[in-house]
Amino acid sequence: MKNVITMTLVVGLMICGVTAPAITQADSDNIARVFFMDPKPGMAGQFEDAFKIHIEWRKQHEDPWTWNSYQVVNGDNFGQYLVRSGNHSWSDLDAADAWTARVGANAHFAATVSPYLESFRSIITEDQPALSRRPASLSAITLFSITQFDLRRPAAFFETIAKFKAAADQINWPGRYAWQAGVNGGTTDAVLVIFAENWAGLAAPETTVPEVMVEVYGEEEASALGQQFDFAVRSQFSYTMRVRPDLSLR
Repeated sequence: MKNVITMTLVVGLMICGVTAPAITQADSDNIARVFFMDPKPGMAGQFEDAFKIHIEWRKQHEDPWTWNSYQVVNGDNFGQYLVRSGNHSWSDLDAADAWTARVGANAHFAATVSPYLESFRSIITEDQPALSRRPASLSAITLFSITQFDLRRPAAFFETIAKFKAAADQINWPGRYAWQAGVNGGTTDAVLVIFAENWAGLAAPETTVPEVMVEVYGEEEASALGQQFDFAVRSQFSYTMRVRPDLSLR
């Protein structure tokens, strides 16, 4: 395989943003809401203090959702904060909107946190367990390495990903990653995220992705799949984010 596969399948957890045959279509409990927040220059400290106040306010008002927070610690979007709540159905979003309106959560956020924000946006994603090889537990995970893709051929891209998943399962490859499909908002078609307990945990497994593909499919098919993957990708970028339990609502 080309280096692009080696890097992405070894370095990241995937958040996808396109429809392809492998992507879940039916309603499920795999929906997640993700918010991206960029503090104004020089105001990260004030933002964190204000966000902690808002989180505590949500606890007092019995927010029914769990919110996990992260901060980008490497990459072009260095310093950005992400807040995510997952394992929801579409109807859960309606219930959340009703709770938000009833208690005035948006107004509290606007008065408390918004003054320190340069930008704020959200997306809705859907986990893809059939394409993922997640670790048994995330309790020790502190870092996520993310690679986001803009795709020209989504179907070919996900076909290659499914082929690799089958090969990795066949030889019990130790690498762990997860995929999601972006179903609303955002401009990125696909994202790969790798789970790590620390920076050393982001080192490539002893058996590389190209070696896995060659072992299972042979040189010729592995080369063809690598070319298919490369051509399916228009562009990509990566970053690493750290878990921020102090800014989370659990």
